[in-house]
Amino acid sequence: MKRIFTTTDGQGQLILIAQPTIFEKDFYIDTQTKYFHTIAWNIGPTQMIKIDEVYYAFEENTVLPIMLNQSFEFENASAIIAWQFNREFYCIVNHDQEVGCVGFLFFGPSPTMFVTLDVEDKLKMEKIHTSFVEEFDSNEDIKGEMLRMLLVRLIITITRLAKKQYLGTEEVVDEKFNLIRQFNLLVEIHFRTEHQIKFYASQLNKSPKTISNYFS
Repeated sequence: MKRIFTTTDGQGQLILIAQPTIFEKDFYIDTQTKYFHTIAWNIGPTQMIKIDEVYYAFEENTVLPIMLNQSFEFENASAIIAWQFNREFYCIVNHDQEVGCVGFLFFGPSPTMFVTLDVEDKLKMEKIHTSFVEEFDSNEDIKGEMLRMLLVRLIITITRLAKKQYLGTEEVVDEKFNLIRQFNLLVEIHFRTEHQIKFYASQLNKSPKTISNYFS
């Protein structure tokens, strides 16, 4: 089932997709959803997912953030619950980098971050999903703001889990977080024309060695 909320100006959209028959996107062909970030949750057994022509194992009770310019195809879409949103609906770049479109989930240390849920995490996700369904089905005037608040809650929840799983117990300072995000965003913008680390290092006012050490 697909639920869609569109802002009053017709630009912002949030989509909730629950166990569809087919769920895929070709960034170079699909002009309708190519500007949407996607958060996918596999509630079924392990299946394969193809991202930009590369196959990955998408394990049970795992969440995967997918960037807006990535193509994807699920082996078993009927086991997927997904949230999709565009920048017009939610993207507070300057005020909320931690959970915004250039935040850790979408421009963090890995382009494919599979975030594993334990029993407690699964219950949290189920509650969040139920809240989304209830809000989508409501007729309140503040429906858009409520959905946006729920989206922030969803992103924060997954971000916390992702940091714990991908960064371990190491305490990483904000400067390092910000550098990783800024680097990945720069690559996203310039990857077609700039292929040398020294270009990105100069943009960040860092040495190429510093950039390499951060990512090691």
